[in-house]
Amino acid sequence: MANSVESNIITDVAVVKTEVEQLKAVIVRMDETIAKMSEIATETSKILAVHSNKLNNQGAVIDAMKENISSYERDTTEKTADLRRKIDDMVEFNHKEREKYHKELMAALARMEQKMDVETEKLSDRVSSLEKWRWWIMGVAAAGGFILAKLPAIQSLF
Repeated sequence: MANSVESNIITDVAVVKTEVEQLKAVIVRMDETIAKMSEIATETSKILAVHSNKLNNQGAVIDAMKENISSYERDTTEKTADLRRKIDDMVEFNHKEREKYHKELMAALARMEQKMDVETEKLSDRVSSLEKWRWWIMGVAAAGGFILAKLPAIQSLF
């Protein structure tokens, strides 16, 4: 039996040795896997750090863009208000200028009308004078013709 126990022990030791060898291979593979996982974790942390940095930078860029937009909005509002003031000033100026030119034009038309009235009166007086003269000439001619028709001595002359 001692032989059998020894033989069992030898067998058990051989089995254990085989299992230990197999476990060594598994442990080596686990060490390699752990090393690879460690590398992956390191690379992942680097990538996360880069992404975190990019996100922080993007946040700063977005904040800067928001500030620029706000600045442009303020500038645009100020420029729009300034343009409106200028347009209102131009409208008021143009209105005043039109009123001024309208008054000047109306005054010139009134003066022209007065001059035309004076000229019309002069022409009317002249036409009346010519008409009177014409009627006077016609009256003298009619009287002369009547007198000539009544005088036989004057008829013999013609």
